[in-house]
Amino acid sequence: MKRFLGFVGILGVLVGFAQDSWAVTNVSGVISTDATWTATGSPYIVTANVFVQGAETPILTIEPGVEVRFAQNQGLFIGGNSANQLGKLIANGGAGTITFTSSQTTHTKGYWSCIYFYNYADDASLLKNVRVEYGGYSYNANIYCYYASPTIRDSVIGSSSQYGISCNDSSPIITNNTISGNSSDGICNENNSSGTITDSILTKTVCKKIILNSIVTVS
Repeated sequence: MKRFLGFVGILGVLVGFAQDSWAVTNVSGVISTDATWTATGSPYIVTANVFVQGAETPILTIEPGVEVRFAQNQGLFIGGNSANQLGKLIANGGAGTITFTSSQTTHTKGYWSCIYFYNYADDASLLKNVRVEYGGYSYNANIYCYYASPTIRDSVIGSSSQYGISCNDSSPIITNNTISGNSSDGICNENNSSGTITDSILTKTVCKKIILNSIVTVS
């Protein structure tokens, strides 16, 4: 009897471990109130576009260590085009890198859309210690800013179908990033954008107008 109970106890531990290890959370649609994507719920599979937007500035917080995997041509959209479509993203991977990537087994550039900051996205939005890769399906960039100025720092942004970061009338703060392996320019600024880049490593070039401060450009 003791041996049997011991076996049942071990089996219970193994089942619990397996459940934790295999946790998968599917996400889609509109997030209109504050929400947190936790490490215990990771990976998060974006099966259809996710929009963080509402009249009360909903905040999507992503915990360190979370992996977000996107289905083909799906993305994460912060804010919107009207005053009742406010939104904010806080992805601070300070204690463990947050990864935004494709849901493929074998990754390919341009598989999913992008992280898109609309003009009503809160400019206090933050991407810190994140890895953003294999986007660019819809907007030709892993991260797209439209009249928006989030902070992007301490991160790796690469393997886009075209640009690492694309800005349209935006002034993001881009600090201490590695932006490489993209099919075109590391950063593209257009329509009066004037982002500030500090202490970042880029491959290829920066296209159009941009303010450079202590930038290291390679290859």
